[in-house]
Amino acid sequence: LDTKPPCVLATTENLTATYTCGCAGLGTTLTHSGTQAVLVLDSTAANLGDRILVKDQTTRTQNGIYSVTSVGGVSSNWVLTRSTPEDQPAELSGGAFVFVEEGVLNQNNGYTFTHTGAPTFGTTNLDVSQFSGAGLSLIHISEPTRRS
Repeated sequence: LDTKPPCVLATTENLTATYTCGCAGLGTTLTHSGTQAVLVLDSTAANLGDRILVKDQTTRTQNGIYSVTSVGGVSSNWVLTRSTPEDQPAELSGGAFVFVEEGVLNQNNGYTFTHTGAPTFGTTNLDVSQFSGAGLSLIHISEPTRRS
């Protein structure tokens, strides 16, 4: 297993975006192609520079770890750019794993890339599986009722 720096957020569904594959991963982007709006993932607004785990693309070659390079707005598209140190194939080998810090569904969960070896960006399916979670369980213990 290869630990990566944590991501702030992770996707919960396919992003409506245009994928542009850079040379060997460098400069790869996902640019929003729907109605212009601020990037919100897992019920949480993203900030400029946030690391994002993209794990739910229908075209799995687009999955990976990205950074927010434009948050978007009413007159601009949000843009995600493949993040360093995961923008080179050798840096995102199968077994690489990352934790997610925020979000309603993904907070405190750990995810691993399950492909084999170094990927060919734009060709290799980058499948992601959850391997850990917060698993918080609250147990209410009440005091016995006192009788007078």
